[in-house]
Amino acid sequence: MMMLIVVSSAIFAGLLFTGTEVEPARSIQRAMALLVPLGVLVFSIFWSAQQSAELRDEDRRVSALEDAARLQRFDWLTHALTDALSRPMRSPLHRVRALQVYVTTLVGVGRFDDAERSAAAMLGEGVPLGMVTSLRALRVYAMLREDRLVDADRALGELRRQDRDIDISGHAPAMVALAAMYRDAVTGHCDDALRSFEKNRPAIAKQLGLRVADADALAAHSALTLGQSSRAAHLWRRATLFASPAELVHRFPPLSTTSAALAPASVPPELATGGAR
Repeated sequence: MMMLIVVSSAIFAGLLFTGTEVEPARSIQRAMALLVPLGVLVFSIFWSAQQSAELRDEDRRVSALEDAARLQRFDWLTHALTDALSRPMRSPLHRVRALQVYVTTLVGVGRFDDAERSAAAMLGEGVPLGMVTSLRALRVYAMLREDRLVDADRALGELRRQDRDIDISGHAPAMVALAAMYRDAVTGHCDDALRSFEKNRPAIAKQLGLRVADADALAAHSALTLGQSSRAAHLWRRATLFASPAELVHRFPPLSTTSAALAPASVPPELATGGAR
């Protein structure tokens, strides 16, 4: 844009200063030679500010989608994503972030086959490095939900090798740990699931927020399988402080036996009745 201003100023000044030698005309020419580049500069500043404002608004809208995904507001997201993805976006990165939320939402509403295919399609087109691992972790989870244990184990092995080889930012490490815990819990490697839980729970809590309930619930299931009843009861109560038993069983069907065997956290009376009015 600045190059356009310089070039247009030079051309316009050259055109104005060639021609008549009459003094009033020369004064007008000098004024125009100053005003036209100034007008171009003002327009460019206004245009750049407008573009920046639109990009900030777009970033806020995508961030709202990501926040809703972290809070598991999947009913709202199914409508919001339809609106967001039906419009062109100025930033390719914003669209990729919205598509990642779309894959997360598909997992959240139980459309695991669609989630796996969508994640595979995004990986085939190329996405930023931090999102690659997140999408692959979502694919592992979708495979596990469809009982494709061999495929999930292979994909998780590749994911862990990638995690060692490159520096990954964002939510990817916690999602990998959560996927590994689920794999170990459903395949009977409960000792490994609990070791992973002890090592990774702080990172899961920090990076995934309320999804730490998933880790607590899987650890409770593993502890109950190993006969550690008191530990399992404590972990299940902690998990159900952040998510209902029905939500946890929906995300992890093997937890149905754990839900039947253990009591959830009690709800304070003021919350059960909607609070004081």
